Amino acid sequence: MYKIDWQKANSIISVKNADKNYLFSEQFKKIEFLCNEIIQNRKTDFITESIIGIVGERGSGKSSLLKTVKDNLKNFYVLDTLDPSAFDDSMSILELFISSLYKVIVTDEDATIDDNIVIKMHNQLKKITKLIADFKAGSENFYRDTAYGDVLDSIKQRVELSSMIKFLVNNFLDYQDVVKKKKYKGIVLCIDD
Repeated sequence: MYKIDWQKANSIISVKNADKNYLFSEQFKKIEFLCNEIIQNRKTDFITESIIGIVGERGSGKSSLLKTVKDNLKNFYVLDTLDPSAFDDSMSILELFISSLYKVIVTDEDATIDDNIVIKMHNQLKKITKLIADFKAGSENFYRDTAYGDVLDSIKQRVELSSMIKFLVNNFLDYQDVVKKKKYKGIVLCIDD
């Protein structure tokens, strides 16, 4: 995708400084642009899956670029970077995203259970995890062994799951705005291989 020009390495000062002289400034600006494009293009529909891939050979700086993104993408809440070894047949990216949000919510010292937004987020997390568990429990032969009406109900629940995630994300961003006094456009989840 974008080849890193290692000739610029002589002018590296700090990972915290993503200005025009920084090694990853061009790649960082492209990622920032793409994140903003995703937000602008979602219109009224909520995009639950918007993926930006960073590719390169081993040792080319992909992990360092992700650290730059985490440290410098100011208009987006960037969750902790995940290791892909967390993915397996029993754990999906959606579950990792939800658990990452949960971790932020429960470890936040400013969050009190009395906060209306926090209560909403906890309730949404419960509903979402129950739906995901229900999907996983009956997924093996579900469509083959299930009545037509039950299959349609399951599809309806999956559509509702998208709305629940949108509600959770919006509440999370509202919480960041109201309690933390930080206005974010969206949430970014980085996965580092």
